[in-house]
Amino acid sequence: MRERLTIAFVGLALALVTFVGAVRGMTLTESARNSELSTLGEHAAHVARGFERRYAEGLRVSEADLADVTNADMRLTVSRPGEPALTSWGDRFRPEALGDPLKVTRVSGDTTVTAVRSDRQVRAIAWGRGREAILILLASVVLAALLAWVMARWLSRPFMELAASAEALGRGRFDLRLPYSRIPEVAAVSAALRSSAHNLERQFERNRDSVMDTSHALRTPLTGLRLELEEVMLRQDLDEDVRHSLARCLQDTQRLQDTIAELVEAERRRCVMGGRTVDVGELAELTRQRWRLGLPSGRDVQVLVLDGAGLSLTLGPVEQLLDAVLADVRTSTTGRVRLTLAGEESLVRIGVRTEGATAPTGTGPTAVRPGEAIAQFLGGHWRGDVAGDGLEILLPRR
Repeated sequence: MRERLTIAFVGLALALVTFVGAVRGMTLTESARNSELSTLGEHAAHVARGFERRYAEGLRVSEADLADVTNADMRLTVSRPGEPALTSWGDRFRPEALGDPLKVTRVSGDTTVTAVRSDRQVRAIAWGRGREAILILLASVVLAALLAWVMARWLSRPFMELAASAEALGRGRFDLRLPYSRIPEVAAVSAALRSSAHNLERQFERNRDSVMDTSHALRTPLTGLRLELEEVMLRQDLDEDVRHSLARCLQDTQRLQDTIAELVEAERRRCVMGGRTVDVGELAELTRQRWRLGLPSGRDVQVLVLDGAGLSLTLGPVEQLLDAVLADVRTSTTGRVRLTLAGEESLVRIGVRTEGATAPTGTGPTAVRPGEAIAQFLGGHWRGDVAGDGLEILLPRR
C-alpha cells in the first residue's frame, strides 16, 4: 500500500509538473518573442524616421547607407512610393535558419521599413530561461517524491497497524493495540475490531463459565449418589446379590464422574482460537527477542527450554500472557531475568525468576497482576510472583 500511494503521489506530481512546465514554456517563448519583436520594431521605427528625414532633405540614399544601420542577424527593406526598394542583409543573416521569423513593419511619412530576423534568438532566450524552469521543476518532482513518501507512510501506518491487530486477533489475542486516527475508514475498522475482540472475549468467558457450571451441576448429584451407595453398602443386612449390584452401580457412578472430569478438562484445554501455532523452541526464541527489546539494555534475559521443544502450541494466548508478565517484570523488578519453558502433553509450564530483583518505589509484590487474570481466563494456573520467590504458570497448549 505504501509503495502504491507513493507512486500515485509521484504520478500526480509529474502530471502537474508537466502541465505547469508546458504552460510555463509557452509563456516564456511568447514573452521572449514579444520582447524581441518590440526591440526589432523600435529599431525599424528608428531606421524609418532616419531615412524619412534624409529623403525629406533631398539627400541621396543608397544600400550602403542602409547597411550601416542593419544588424548582423537581420534583413532591412526600405521602400517609398515611386522609388525602388532598398534591401540590406546582415553578415549572420541566414534565410534557411529563419524558422518562424520575427517580422515587423514601421512607417514614417512615406517611408516604410520592414525588418526581418530569425527566431533563433527567441529560442535561445526561451531555452536559457527554460533550463532554470526545468531545474526548478525537477527539484519540485524530487520534493514531491519525498513528500509523497512521507504522506504515504503517514496514511498507510494506521492500516498497517490495523492489519497487525487483525492478525493478533486471529491468533487469539484480545488486547489489541488499535491506532487512533481521524480517518473515518480507520476509525470504523478500529471500532469493528474492538467490538469483535470484546465479543469473542465475552463468548469465551461464557463458554468457560458454562463448562464450570455444567461440571458442578453434574458432579454434585453424582457425588451425592455415590455417597448414598457407599452408605447403603455399609449395612449388614444386605444379601450378596444386592451388595454386588450396589458395587456395580458405585463403579458405574465413579466411571461417569471420571468421564465428566475428562470432558471438562478437555473443554477447558480446548484451543481458544485456531490461529498461528509454534513449537516451544520457537516460542523461546521469540520471547527472548521480545523481552530483550522490552527491558532496559542493562538487564540480562535468559530463556531456556527444559523439555518438549518440539511440541506445538497456539501462539496468541501465550504471547498475550507473556507480554503481561513482561510488563510485570519491567515495573516490579530490576535484576537479571531467567525464564524457563517446558512443553508437556496437554500444557506448557512457564517459570520466571529474577535474580537480585528489587521492586521500584510505589510498586511491590502485592500489586495487581494482569497476567494472573489472563492465565485464569485461558484455563491455566498462576502460582508465585515475579518479584518474590519466582512465578510458575501452567497454561493449556491449545
